[in-house]
Amino acid sequence: MSYKQFRKESRSKLPLSPPPPVIPSYCGISIKPTPEILNAYINLFVYVWLINGSAFWMFPKKIHKNILCGYIWSGKSWESACFSHVLIDSIY
Repeated sequence: MSYKQFRKESRSKLPLSPPPPVIPSYCGISIKPTPEILNAYINLFVYVWLINGSAFWMFPKKIHKNILCGYIWSGKSWESACFSHVLIDSIY
């Protein structure tokens, strides 16, 4: 699924509220999140740390061919995003 396809299909599925106001502490994990593990987080608020050091609230909507798609909180609004699950360092 391309980012363009995701945006077209799911714009009406934006989260109805902002994420929780508290950012959780980093929690390194010993196993990398797989698509099967990440599937449990679909339609839930999660905090994501990427291997490049970025961190953000996300509302995952789907996983397709190892690509996680959903919405990332910009601080003011939800923005569409898709990225490979191998970029995830940790998730809360």
